[in-house]
Amino acid sequence: MAASAKLAQFGKQHIAKGIGRSTELVLERAQGSYVWTVDGKNYSFMRVGHNHPTVVKAVQDQAANLAHGQVNLVFHKPMLDLIERLKPKMPSPELNTFFFTNSGAEAVENAIKLARHATNRQNIIVFQGSYHGRTFGTMALTTSKTVYSTGFGPLMPGVHIADKHNILLIADEVQSGFGRTGKMFAVEHSNVVPDIMIMAKGIASEIMDRQPAGSMGGTYSGNAVACAAAKATLDVFDQERLIRQLQCSGVTVDVRGLGFDDGIEFQGVPYGFAAKPLKLDTLLLNTSIYETIRLIPALTSPRKETDLAVDKVIAAIAAAFQG
Repeated sequence: MAASAKLAQFGKQHIAKGIGRSTELVLERAQGSYVWTVDGKNYSFMRVGHNHPTVVKAVQDQAANLAHGQVNLVFHKPMLDLIERLKPKMPSPELNTFFFTNSGAEAVENAIKLARHATNRQNIIVFQGSYHGRTFGTMALTTSKTVYSTGFGPLMPGVHIADKHNILLIADEVQSGFGRTGKMFAVEHSNVVPDIMIMAKGIASEIMDRQPAGSMGGTYSGNAVACAAAKATLDVFDQERLIRQLQCSGVTVDVRGLGFDDGIEFQGVPYGFAAKPLKLDTLLLNTSIYETIRLIPALTSPRKETDLAVDKVIAAIAAAFQG
C-alpha cells in the first residue's frame, strides 16, 4: 500500500466522519503554486502561493516576538499595522471599523449580530445557492448543498431566500475578496458599497460603533501572528502588483468568471458530473448545488503554470465525458 493511501486510511479512522473532503491526498510540503503529497505528486492552490518568503518571514519574526495578545485585553501592534494597511484598500472610506475573527463562518455570524443590533430587525435574506459556512448560524444561510444542514435542525429562524431587497447589505467576500476577481473586492465590479463586508474578518461602517463593549470578541480573534501574515500578504500584493498582473492576464473561461475566480458549469449532465474530474488526478473545487467546477489558481501563478493547469482541466473534463 502506498504511503499516501496508508496515511489516508488512518485519517479516515480517527478524524471526525462529519468532515468531508474532495480527495484522500496526504500533503507533505508546499511551495509557490504547488503542493506535494507524501507520494511525490504535485497539485496547485493558494492566494499568493504557498510559503511565499515575505509571508513566511513575517510569521517567523512575529512568532519570535509576540505569538498572541487577547483582543479583549490589549491592543497589539500587528493588528493596528494591519488595519492601517487595510483602510486604503477598502471599496469605500465608510468601511473603516474592523473586527477580526478566526474563520469566515465566525465572521458571518458576527455580521449577523451586528446587523440585528443595528437595525432591530431579525430577518435575513440570502441568495439561493449561496454558501456562508457550516456553524449553527451560518448553515441556516447556506443553500448550496443540503448536506451542510440536514439533520441539524431546527435551524436559526428568520432566514429567507431571495435575490434582492432594500435592507442593510452584507457582502460576504471571504472567497471573492483580496484580488480574486481582478479587483481587490468583488463588490467593486458593481460600484456597490455594503454596510458590512466580510473577508474572514469583519468590516463595517459607523454601525459598529453602536455595539456595547463586551458584546464582541474571541480568544484568538486578531491573533498577532495571523495579523502579521495578513499584513505581509498585502505587502506582496503591492510589491508584486498582483491586481495589475491579474487584470492583464487575459484569463477566460468557458462560461463565466472574474479574474482568477472562474466557473465552468455543465448543463444536461447527470448529477455529480462536475465531481468526476476530481477522480482523474486533477485537484479542482466543486461546492455548488449546480454542476460547476471552480477554478481559483494562486494569484502569483506564472503564465506557464496557468496554461499547464488549463490543459490538465481540459483533459480531465474530456476524460469525464468519455467515462
